[in-house]
Amino acid sequence: MKIYAVSDKLFYDKLIALKFNLQKKKHSVVLPDFETGKISKYINKDKILFEKNIHKIKDCDALLVANFKKGKMDNFVSSLMMAFMGAAYCLKKKIYLLNNLPSEHSEEIKFLDPICLDGDLKKTLY
Repeated sequence: MKIYAVSDKLFYDKLIALKFNLQKKKHSVVLPDFETGKISKYINKDKILFEKNIHKIKDCDALLVANFKKGKMDNFVSSLMMAFMGAAYCLKKKIYLLNNLPSEHSEEIKFLDPICLDGDLKKTLY
């Protein structure tokens, strides 16, 4: 399966490790391009990142949202990850959450029918 894996930018190192583990399971993994170049401080960087990477979801079978603890928030899902989830939903792609639903925005996320893996890649991606 070809998977587009995304996380908050703070967890890019964990995303690299996740990619490696999924490749061992014979999955093809595509990561976002976090390099946005020289962007004016007046432009929303997440918007540019979303626009630069949205085509990658089209070319994949599924979206994997690697939602980790950020500060006091368990299973954090950023607004950018929510945008990717919405795009994947509209493109009729499977959506996976690496961990459980976050407490924040959980109702909106449930609407997108994600499959929660509870941190266990053995459950993954069929």
